[in-house]
Amino acid sequence: MFRLFIIFVLFGVCFTNNDSSFNHTIGYGMDDSTTGGNVEPPPKKEVIDVISDELQKIISYFFGVVGILGNVLVIIVLYAKSMKIHDILLVNQSCVDLYCSIILIIYFAMNIFSDDFTPDIPWAWVREIYCRFWHITGALWGGYYASTLNLCLMTAERYIAIIFPLKHQRLVTKHRIKITMFIVWFWGLGYGIFFIGIPAKVNDNRNCIAWIDFPSEEVKNFYGMMKVIIEWLVPFIFLIVTNIHMAYKIRQQNTMIKESDAQQKKKFAAQKTLFKTLLLVTVGFAVCNSFNAIYFMMLSAGNNMSFGDVYQMSVLFHVANAIINPPLYTLQYDKFRRKAVKMFCGCLLSENKEKKSESVYVSSTSGSINK
Repeated sequence: MFRLFIIFVLFGVCFTNNDSSFNHTIGYGMDDSTTGGNVEPPPKKEVIDVISDELQKIISYFFGVVGILGNVLVIIVLYAKSMKIHDILLVNQSCVDLYCSIILIIYFAMNIFSDDFTPDIPWAWVREIYCRFWHITGALWGGYYASTLNLCLMTAERYIAIIFPLKHQRLVTKHRIKITMFIVWFWGLGYGIFFIGIPAKVNDNRNCIAWIDFPSEEVKNFYGMMKVIIEWLVPFIFLIVTNIHMAYKIRQQNTMIKESDAQQKKKFAAQKTLFKTLLLVTVGFAVCNSFNAIYFMMLSAGNNMSFGDVYQMSVLFHVANAIINPPLYTLQYDKFRRKAVKMFCGCLLSENKEKKSESVYVSSTSGSINK
């Protein structure tokens, strides 16, 4: 792992050139200029983008609304006082994704993605705080990183349960899981706000510009490479290694279970279902997040690439990661599907019974009146 880390860092530094530029995107409040202070940014080139600001706003609002509805559904269905540990983690995952969906809508409602200007605040230091810790969308990207961390936490819990079943009950307790979930929220949001906020600044025109306050181009590219390694590469490697090991162990256990042992077969089937659900969520993470991470890694390596349609598409893929888990639970997780059907279909059945009893009562009373 350490050697791989060194290789990526050297790759980012060695292939640096001075032509890379960052502009304003859905991800960060970036400008075409990599300089700050009194230097005016160069005029923007006229580029015809297929993904217009209006289309991007419509898609993002759609993702936000669907994310809110889907994740609220998961929380309502799975939440209970006597939840098992894996369900607690699934509910926490939906809480993080719900937070991301709400913040996404708030940012668009405040028109932050299309407006670099900070509010007319008389104190410069307050404008700096607003720029660094809110305007450049660190609160949103911190939420996405917290979602990644919680996925790693869910995977670690399942890994211990499958690979070290005897130690699982002793090591993995609800109290420890709750502490770890708090760390996921605190570290994820704190990292997003501070890591992205540190290199941001407000220039003389009151524009809030991210990814600009660096002593040199090499430092900026190194910083960007570190961001990709922390947010995507390390979790991605962890998820691949643990899922491969769990798949091998489950296949090995499948051959050892006796046909006559019904209780063991039932327990193994439930464990297999949980693993498949988690595997689907991991695949969703890889599909949605890898596009943006690899593109940003190439930018940080010094390639002269734009923040046009390709980058905007990669960001939309990343945003979609907050809405895909509820459909995956519905497809794969039997317990969620059963509880959802029981909750909603049960309500419909009770309503039908009430209507039926009402109609019977009305018909009986009308009959007695006619008599």
